[in-house]
Amino acid sequence: MGAARARKSGKATNRIDIMACKPGKKTVFYLMAGDPDAKTTALLIREIAAAGASLIEIGAPFSDPVADGPSIQRAAERALKRGMTLEKTLRTVREARKFTDVPLVLMTYYNIILNRGPERFVDCLLYTSPSPRDRTRSRMPSSA
Repeated sequence: MGAARARKSGKATNRIDIMACKPGKKTVFYLMAGDPDAKTTALLIREIAAAGASLIEIGAPFSDPVADGPSIQRAAERALKRGMTLEKTLRTVREARKFTDVPLVLMTYYNIILNRGPERFVDCLLYTSPSPRDRTRSRMPSSA
């Protein structure tokens, strides 16, 4: 897989830039949406933010997580078995967004972004580089 890339909306750029410019160490947390369930995911986002997170990365469960390590693969499998979908992930993150200004970054696969359109996502997207074939079909620049 290629290097990870991020696409930031104007609003997210401000949140991320503000966080990055603050002096001191940064604390970044990761959690898989839907593991153990959507309600707990929203609660965890709020609690992690309240505990002082600088940024929260939220994994969107995917049925073929070939670029993820074993821990993230198992978390995605558990979330999918419990009915978590991309739409539920986005709703969960939008709900949690109401309670925090901490930057929220959605980690997903490029083909999901390509198929649904980048404008439908949250503060920031982190995705693995697409194949050369997909780069030519993309609505997003490969150096996003």
